[in-house]
Amino acid sequence: MDWQSFTHPLSRKRYGAWTWCHRCECVHRTADWFENHWFCPHPDCDGTARDSSPWRNKQEPPFDNHPEYPATPVEGQQYDWRRAA
Repeated sequence: MDWQSFTHPLSRKRYGAWTWCHRCECVHRTADWFENHWFCPHPDCDGTARDSSPWRNKQEPPFDNHPEYPATPVEGQQYDWRRAA
């Protein structure tokens, strides 16, 4: 299966431009994740592809309680999904 196809679980097309890490709760460009072999590019974070989540529709978990989060995140900024809005 080609990694660029939409059906591949680690597809950049599927993830979009930004990827969020559940471990460090920071957002980085999906291209940075890809270039880092799907490990979180944030310093001192050991997050893997399993800890990643696309930054997309804020009506979906884990961000459905955070309407204040921007559509285009700030790279490297921490976005806590547990804190209720």
